[in-house]
Parts: sequence; C-alpha cells; structure tokens
Amino acid sequence: MTAIPRAREPDLTPTIPVFLRRLHADSTRAAYAREIRRFTAWLADNAPIDAEILPRYVEHLRSRNLSPTFIAWRATVVASLLKDAHRQGILDRDVTEGYRLPRGTRGVAPRVLSSGELKRLLRAPDRRSWIGKRDLAALVLMGIAGLRAGEVCSLRLCDVEVTPGRITLRIKGKGNRLRTIAFESKNAGPIRSWATVRSTGNSGEPFFVARNGEARGLSMAMLDYVVRKHGRAAGIER
Repeated sequence: MTAIPRAREPDLTPTIPVFLRRLHADSTRAAYAREIRRFTAWLADNAPIDAEILPRYVEHLRSRNLSPTFIAWRATVVASLLKDAHRQGILDRDVTEGYRLPRGTRGVAPRVLSSGELKRLLRAPDRRSWIGKRDLAALVLMGIAGLRAGEVCSLRLCDVEVTPGRITLRIKGKGNRLRTIAFESKNAGPIRSWATVRSTGNSGEPFFVARNGEARGLSMAMLDYVVRKHGRAAGIER
C-alpha cells in the first residue's frame, strides 16, 4: 500500500522581511522581529499552520504564566504576520479569520512618579558598578528626558555626542521622526559616566548593552526589569 505524502507546510520565512519593512520605526521592527523569531521557533514543533494555530499559540503562552498584556501583544504580532502571509500569497487563506485575539489588562494606566519617588528611583542604582552606571543612565533618559523605552533601547553610539559642556542625543521616535535632546549640568553626569564606560565599539552598536564586553543591545524586556528592580529597591509600589 502506497502512503499518501504529507502536504508540505508553507514557509513563512520569505514573508518576514517584507512584513517588517512595512513598519515605520526601527524600534517597532526590532520588537516585532523578536516576537516573530519566538513564534517560528515554536512553530517548528507545532505545525500545521491552520485555523487553530493562533489558539494553540495563545495556550502555549498562557502555559508559561505570562501576563495578559504580554500575551495579547505577542498574539497580535503573530496574527499580523499571518494576515500578511495571506496577502503575499504564501497562505491560501487567512487563518486568523474568526478568531478573537486575547485582550490585555484594561483599566490599569501607568502611574506617573512624584518628584520624591523619581529622586529615590535615581538613587537606587549603584553608581560604582558597571551595571549601576548603565541602569542609572537609562533611568535618567526616561525619567528626566522623557524618552520612551523603545527609544532608549534603539540608541546607538553614533547618536550620542559627548562634549565638555554638554551631551547631545539624536533620537529617532515613532514614524522615524528625529529630534535632538541636549543634557547639561548635573543631569548630564550619569549619561557622561556611562558614555565613558561604553566608549569602545563601532558607531552603529547599541549605546546600552546587555552585558559587559558584549555588543548585544538592551531589550525592552530587560529595560522593564531594570525599572522594576530599582523601583522595588526604592520602595515604590506599582
């Protein structure tokens, strides 16, 4: 008896660069690319790509005890990729049709820190250590300069100009819009201290790196951990 050959699974790999190019901001592309790598790694052992692919993936995420908001974010990225694969002709139908994506936690807005809480937060990192210098510089950029987390993570060495009088940052925000921020006096201290530590490397490498001696940039998840860690040390709730 001749076995019936199994239908070949569609290959999503060619669709991914096309999909990512449609995203405007570099930080958004990087975040989506990370989530897509996680999904394709899971997909290798969890084919086929059918109408149940998203429900199965969401159940996988829930089994890892991730937060509802993070699950909703990752499912949305994957759903967008699958829809785009259908538009590109790789999938013969929209496998996301009819599936209601999970929602994140609603009604919990980020709480703005008071002046006193921000001062306590900025005192929490150890200014003598490599990691403390990095964390403090990142916290200053978000807490004082108002940079988004994605903007902090996407900063490169060539985006930071250090002069005796001040430090100038070139920020690429949403929609690839560019803006310039100048730091002077005491606010420049933590940035200058970290820039001195991070002085070596190619100009296109990340300004904030994950580990000493590596060129791998600080991710959004790692930056979130930095904020929470020092927030707990400073006695700041939520």
